[in-house]
Amino acid sequence: MDIAHNLKRLQGAKTRAELLAAGIKVFAERGYHRARLDDIAAAAGTTKGALYWHFADKEDFLAAMLEKLIEHWNKEQAERIPMQGDALDFLLSSLARFAERLLRIPWLERLISTVSLDAETISPRIVKLVRKARVPNRCLAARIIRYGQETGVFRRDLDADKTGTAIAALRTGLAISWYIDPDPFELWRATAASVEAFVPGLLSKEAAGRKVVMRRPNPKRMEARVEEILRNLGLSPSEILSEAARERPKSSQTHGARVQRKVKVARSAAHKRLNQIGSERK
Repeated sequence: MDIAHNLKRLQGAKTRAELLAAGIKVFAERGYHRARLDDIAAAAGTTKGALYWHFADKEDFLAAMLEKLIEHWNKEQAERIPMQGDALDFLLSSLARFAERLLRIPWLERLISTVSLDAETISPRIVKLVRKARVPNRCLAARIIRYGQETGVFRRDLDADKTGTAIAALRTGLAISWYIDPDPFELWRATAASVEAFVPGLLSKEAAGRKVVMRRPNPKRMEARVEEILRNLGLSPSEILSEAARERPKSSQTHGARVQRKVKVARSAAHKRLNQIGSERK
């Protein structure tokens, strides 16, 4: 009896995890109001009845999904990013990794952006979770600033929390602009230019004059990092990365051409989503 009960419990946990993983992609692509539980169940390879066994309704499902993302990001911040080395290099590399990660798995940041736009039309519970989901970015940036103040790299008169909020807003703003800006928007160059204009103002007198240059991370390390993130979220790296490879243009195209293609696809999806949100709120 115990063995049968344990097997049933494990299978239930597996189904729940698969549903949440499928929901991450569906909600990222469609937002809350257009995402259907039938589509999520189909994407997870299960039935709508199984979904309702684990979740009361669509809002309950979204809340569980946001809690999963918050748990992942909090763990990333608490356990995987120790403060070490040069603070300026640390800040620049964290911003570089964010931009590179966004290029590789853009729908992950888009999930929070689209749900954030929908949050007030859903419930106060979702608004609270969306705000909580934004906390890790601000906290990480504030930690880096404090570390730099302690090591003499960043100005000691800065309010670390407010500066962390500004850095997190820079990241989020660049991501959203990449999704919706009607003009050509090369994410990496725009991020590098923004960082090189913003960060020098954070430097202490001792560090003033240091070069602020954002360099691209090692591609192999980024691939491994993306795979790790996907696994932590219960997603299949091989399936998602092979899907991305099928959509990638021929290697003979320049990096700029590849980026512009991604920009056009992301921008088109974002315009449609924003128009839908506007219609739903009227």
